[in-house]
Formats: sequence, structure tokens, C-alpha cells
Amino acid sequence: YSPEQILQGVDVPEELVVLSEESQDIIHGINHPELRTIYPPVAQAFFALSYWLDPWSVTTWKIILIIMDLATLSLIFNALGMLRLPSSYLVIYWWNPLVIKEIFNSGHLDVLVFPFVLTALIMATQSRYIRSTLTLIVGLGIKLWPAFLLPVVWRPIISKPKQLISSVILAVVCIGALLLPIYLAGLDSSSGFIAYGQSWQNNDSIFRIIVYISEQGLNLLGFETFHKFSVARYIVVALIGLWILYVVFGRSFRKHDLFAKSLFIIAFAYLVSPTQFPWYYTWLLPL
Repeated sequence: YSPEQILQGVDVPEELVVLSEESQDIIHGINHPELRTIYPPVAQAFFALSYWLDPWSVTTWKIILIIMDLATLSLIFNALGMLRLPSSYLVIYWWNPLVIKEIFNSGHLDVLVFPFVLTALIMATQSRYIRSTLTLIVGLGIKLWPAFLLPVVWRPIISKPKQLISSVILAVVCIGALLLPIYLAGLDSSSGFIAYGQSWQNNDSIFRIIVYISEQGLNLLGFETFHKFSVARYIVVALIGLWILYVVFGRSFRKHDLFAKSLFIIAFAYLVSPTQFPWYYTWLLPL
């Protein structure tokens, strides 16, 4: 249900109406109230945990973020030791002002993904590919971008069909289970996922150039230029796909390259994204 539906109280469970009344002004301050949530199930589980511990408490939410941040720090320390890199590199993440501002001041949830992504990459480096796949998918249940890293995790087993097929089947089943509630809720114009995928555009740089090129190309070919945003999005998806193929298959690959190659992929995805919010950049920092 969208906040707008709940406020109108039409065909909405009584529990949600009561919850909205308990929230007082909070529900009235939600951005884009006409849309249903954009957050996948695991992210919502963290929201539920925070509410269960202390309803409507921002402090409790930030304590959860701090705990996940400390877990991230521990995993980075582990990864640095494994890669034989100086422990002082920890400060690139932990003292980064963007993390302090966007996570601990603004309260964005992105730090919740980091322990799962790092654990998955560490496990893949240790040749534990099934567990790595499963852990990465849990991260995908918080934010969708870890899906870009599945080819990186699977690259070392490309010549081992049994392990590869098992990992792919596991991914398909688990991702299907995570996305099933979103599908059952309806993928119409009120879906936050559909709205974000089709029309969100903010702070973009390269994407704006791609939109301009798309507009000129459509005009030259005699098509309606209002399709420029859709065309630009298809181009971006194609570019990300090609870049992933290049990073994963186009150069030599060693297990210890998993972190660097993951960074290259996420950095490129951020670079061409239609939405470049400051807190999205934090995705690069643990890698």
C-alpha cells in the first residue's frame, strides 16, 4: 500500500490505519506518497527490527546502522589482510566524510548492504562460491545493485559447470523468492520499482548526455523525441552489461582481483546512472 492509500483509508487493513495514526506527522512527510515502497524485503526486515526495538525512533535506527558499519570495518580489515594491503587503508572508508554525512547524519540505509557484499567477495576469494552467491543475494534484498557482482563471483567457476549451475539455480530461486512479494503487490504505475526504473532522474551527468544524444538520434530518424528517456535507459543497461562482460571476461582474472573488478563495475554503474545521489557513491568506498 502507498501512504496515499493508507491516508485515504479505502480498502486498507485496519492495522495500517492504526499504525498511520500512531506515526502522527511521519506518514505525512513521506516523499512521493502516491508510490508504494521501493525497498526490497530484507531492507524492510531491518526497518521492522528498528520499529520492534523502539517504535518511530531515529536513534535506534542509527544504532543499527552503526552496528552494520562496525561489521563493515571488521570485514574491510579482514580483506586488507587477505590482500596483503596496509591496514591504514581502513581510513579511506571509516573516516570518509561522505559516510559520516549520508549514513550517520541523514540515516540512509546503504551501509546495511556492505557487510553482505564484503562477506560474499571474501567467501568467493576462499572458493566458497555457493555461500558467496547466497550472501550476495541477501545484500540484493536490501539494494538491487549487488546483482551486478554475481558475474564477478561466478567467473572463477566458469570452467566448473557443476558449481556454476548450482550457483545460478540458487540465485534464480532466491531472487525469485525475494521479488515475489513485489510482483504480487502489482507492477503498475503505483509501484516504486516501476516509477524508479522508468522515470527517476536526478543529479545525473553522463546520463544527461546520453539523453541528448538519444533525442538527436530520434529526431534524425523521424521518431517522436519524447522516447528519448526510455532509449537512454536502454542504452545505459546495454553499456553496463557490456562493461560487466569486459571486466569479467576481457582481461586476466585472479581470485584476488574480485574486489578491484567489483569496484570497476559499481563505479561504472554509478557513473552512467540516471540517479546519482551522494549516498549512492558510498557503495564504492568499501571496495
